[in-house]
Amino acid sequence: MADPTRLGIVGTENSHADHYVAMANTQGLFPGLRVVALAGGDSERNAALATNRGIDEVVDAPADLIGKIDAAIVCSRNGHQHRAETVPLLRAGIPVLVDKPLACSLEDAQAILEAAAASGTPVTSSSALRYLPAVTRLATQLADSRPEVLQVSGPADASSEHGGLFFYGIHSVEILFALLRSAPVREVAASSFGDLVVITGLSGSTPVVLHLVQPRDGYQSPWRVVARLDGRAVARQIDLDDHYLAPQLEVFAEMIRTGHRPLTDAQLLAPVRLMETAVAQTV
Repeated sequence: MADPTRLGIVGTENSHADHYVAMANTQGLFPGLRVVALAGGDSERNAALATNRGIDEVVDAPADLIGKIDAAIVCSRNGHQHRAETVPLLRAGIPVLVDKPLACSLEDAQAILEAAAASGTPVTSSSALRYLPAVTRLATQLADSRPEVLQVSGPADASSEHGGLFFYGIHSVEILFALLRSAPVREVAASSFGDLVVITGLSGSTPVVLHLVQPRDGYQSPWRVVARLDGRAVARQIDLDDHYLAPQLEVFAEMIRTGHRPLTDAQLLAPVRLMETAVAQTV
């Protein structure tokens, strides 16, 4: 049997790191993958992950992973860090999954994609919610009948130290683009009403609306989708289970295996462009 692909993780402060390591190293969900190295230095967090999950290498900087891994997951909470963390790995020919968002600006996102193109190295990025079965099933349903209106709502914190609206708002945006099958959204406009940010636009002839709701007093708005099809409403709540990151990791494993990216440059840039526009209009 072939040796598993050696993964490195950048950004272990994110709880997603725990899930990736567990799925690859201890739960047996991905026997072709194994996390062997962590970046971020000899922190208490990294020491605990390494000891408890059988990880041999802990390095300081993402670039220090080069030569020790075959592929990497960048999951730092703050998307403003993703360009600096991802570009050295891509230049070294290491495929990367950038956990949402790809970046917090179009400039940084384009720099990541340019580094991937220059080295011929595949890169992808997504919210895990993009690939949830509930989302993919609904996308198939909507594809059979163009929605007359499409609304997605979910949590977001404009004051988050991890990239403001981008940190959690990107989940709702990625659900939207998954349901639109990555069709572009034009005429984007955003307004802030207290704890609510409303983003509107048009995809083809379909009006689209995003409601991003500030968490308060321990309550976080769930992710919901409402669409109107042939005059009737279709509503879904998108719930997360213990393995909600597994479909995303499966897509990444397939990219590593085949070398084929699941999303094009245009598909990767669209959520960043929409969020950047919304942030600029609501600051």
